[in-house]
Amino acid sequence: RDYGEWMSRRYLLATRLANSLVTRIVTNSNQVKQLTKTVEGFPEDKIAVICNGIAAEAFRHRAPNIVFKRALQIPDGNKVVGLIANYRPMKRHETFVRAANEIVQKRDDIDFVLVGRDAVPGEPRKEIQQLAASLGITRRVHFAHADGNVRDFLSILDVGVNCSEGEGLSNAIMEYMAAEI
Repeated sequence: RDYGEWMSRRYLLATRLANSLVTRIVTNSNQVKQLTKTVEGFPEDKIAVICNGIAAEAFRHRAPNIVFKRALQIPDGNKVVGLIANYRPMKRHETFVRAANEIVQKRDDIDFVLVGRDAVPGEPRKEIQQLAASLGITRRVHFAHADGNVRDFLSILDVGVNCSEGEGLSNAIMEYMAAEI
């Protein structure tokens, strides 16, 4: 189970029905365990927590990949602030872009990177790109997808951001920590 912010009323009803056929549910954090208990009505003693984990060694801080940074058209001397999260409402990419706009008004040596793909119907990434365009900051805000490997992005980040309104146990934060950002 994850945080389930996407779960519709109909899906929740189907989940509760399916839950009557299982003996245990596994969640990735205590917060998601409590959510599963409360929202799905599943008995707490039948919910196991197996926390997310990563192979930290794979993310250990490495020298910035300057070639990669240049490919994103980020000047060598600029600092980079990044948000690694697939596009869905709870990740609040718009908050990141609005904060980037505030910083861009005061500093000209910081660029911003959003890494992820659309994870819900529609085109949420395009909406965030349009927001950046409407604020006039497209030159400083870069959009990309990691194709399952975020290490090159992590190597160029000076600051890793999480704007989510709710998380179970964030993979991105674990990756930021392992990369020593």
